[in-house]
Amino acid sequence: MDVKLTPEMQSIMTAAKQAVAEFNHEYVGTEHILMGMARSPTMERIFQRLGTTGEKIQQRINRFMEIGPEKLNIPDPQLSPRAGRALLKAMKRVKENGREVNKMDVLLGISEDVECAASQILLDLGINLEDIVNALEHA
Repeated sequence: MDVKLTPEMQSIMTAAKQAVAEFNHEYVGTEHILMGMARSPTMERIFQRLGTTGEKIQQRINRFMEIGPEKLNIPDPQLSPRAGRALLKAMKRVKENGREVNKMDVLLGISEDVECAASQILLDLGINLEDIVNALEHA
C-alpha cells in the first residue's frame, strides 16, 4: 500500500513499529498505531479534548496487549488487515484534495471500525467516533 503520510504521521508509524518490537508482535495493528499516537506529544491536545491523555491510553493498551513469547526481529513489520483498512479509509478521505494523510485522518479511520482493537480501547475509555469528530471540528 503506497500511502503518502505527513512527517508527523510517519513519526507515529515509526513509534507504532517500535511498539510492535516491544510487544514481540509480528504485524502493525490498530492498537500499535494508537500506541504511536499516544506517545506523540502533538496528539496530547486532541486526547485532552477527548477527556483522556496519551499516558492513560498507553496504560490501557499495555493492559490490553499481551507480550509475545519470544523476541522477534522483524525490521519492517507489515500492517494487519484492519490497520490497512484504517489507512485506506484515511487515504480515501484525503484523495479528493491531494494532501498527505495526517494523524487525524488515521484516527478517524481507526475509530470507524468499532471492532478493531484500537477502537475498542478508545470505547473502553468512553471515546467514540462522534467524540473524535467533535474534537476535530473544534481543533
